[in-house]
Amino acid sequence: MGIFILVDYQNQPVDLELVVNKASELGKVLGGKAYGHWVRYPATVNRFHNLGIELIEVPEDGFTHKNSNDIKIAVDAMEILLTMPIVEIFMLVTGDSDFVPLVRKLKMYNKKVAIVSRRSYTSSILMSVCDFYFPYEDLVKSEKLSDDKTSDVGRENLVSEIAEILKINSIQKPTEEDIKRVLNGLALEPKNYSFRTLDEMVKFVHKEINDSSNGDYEENYQRFVERFICFSQMKYTVETLVEACEKKMPWYPKHSKRKLSLKQLIESMLKEGRLFIGKDGTLNVSAPRRWHIRFQDVQPYPEHRDSFLEEIYKLFNKSDVIGILEAVKSVQLQLNVSKKVANSFAYALKFTGLFTSEDGSDYVSLNMPARLNGSLEDLKRRVEAFYLKRIMRFEVLTQSDFPTVAQYLYGLDPNGSEKLKLIIDFLQSNGEIFVQNSEYIYKNAIFLKNVESETGEEVSDS
Repeated sequence: MGIFILVDYQNQPVDLELVVNKASELGKVLGGKAYGHWVRYPATVNRFHNLGIELIEVPEDGFTHKNSNDIKIAVDAMEILLTMPIVEIFMLVTGDSDFVPLVRKLKMYNKKVAIVSRRSYTSSILMSVCDFYFPYEDLVKSEKLSDDKTSDVGRENLVSEIAEILKINSIQKPTEEDIKRVLNGLALEPKNYSFRTLDEMVKFVHKEINDSSNGDYEENYQRFVERFICFSQMKYTVETLVEACEKKMPWYPKHSKRKLSLKQLIESMLKEGRLFIGKDGTLNVSAPRRWHIRFQDVQPYPEHRDSFLEEIYKLFNKSDVIGILEAVKSVQLQLNVSKKVANSFAYALKFTGLFTSEDGSDYVSLNMPARLNGSLEDLKRRVEAFYLKRIMRFEVLTQSDFPTVAQYLYGLDPNGSEKLKLIIDFLQSNGEIFVQNSEYIYKNAIFLKNVESETGEEVSDS
């Protein structure tokens, strides 16, 4: 479907890239117009232009120009309706009830209307008359830093897939040319896996497959087992895990140094402590390895965190940067840390609740202009709390888990346990963590939501 976007920027200042991405899920974006007093928003102008959105100037002189904005949007919408029949969906970025008549008129002409806006600034009538409603808060929350394929897991899955194809074709000792033919046949883009060229991708896969067949086969398969458990929606016993792994990636005992069966390999992982059997009798990966696998692109990086946040604070305190991503890129270059480290901190900063947009909303995307409200101590505490809450979304913690959690969050810091206790106390005082039967539970944990959906009852967080 053809989509045209109309943005009432004075009513809803948004990160337009997020809006365009959401619109692209519905169909093809044919164009768009954004209405605002653009002298006030110089940081957004170039980005809007790059997205193919025409900027319509609506001057402000200290008095409200709300009606002028609404009329311009309504007139342009009707002109597009009559002159561009290819447009089938109008996406309006506004929450104003004054647009209800426009929405109804567009629907009379058999057009669909999508609304993007902040929930608290949106008319309930406008929500009810549109065909699609997308809360802007949800778009910000789901903003992605990078494609999953660029992660280590993406590369490892790539190697596993290529190795399996080679085995099916009875190619025991593949050359680079063999691997290149397979990659070309799959039409895979090197850049999607963070490779600059196809040759670089071929050499990486060739080396990984050779390493697997030259003594590292057991270790590589054990890492596969760990990832399989962490990312699976199912729970497994030893027997059911053997069956599931064989279907996903067959095990070849002849490549094993110890000539183990797959069941014996998994049992050896239990003895070594890489796996353990939980209270429910199913297998799990030991912490903190479990957290490193599950959150591979968003780690706490204690060795860089304090210095990174101190520089971020300085930039916002001096108003030297516009938004979070700009600040993060600046500090990344200054401290010479990897993109992966910088991206992890960018993601954490966005969810601290300390940044607000120009309209005062605390739903701030990475690229939009933002202000930092809080001290350096507040910033550090909120970022540490973010990494802790990610763990607690998936599992309950007891005091016996605290030393492992402290090691994960604070590395070798001898005061890690004390710092963890302060974060837990902070989250308890905010009502985000509650204690039940000596277990520490996060109120937004995934398993609590599952209980709500299964029972139809709201789970108390008191």
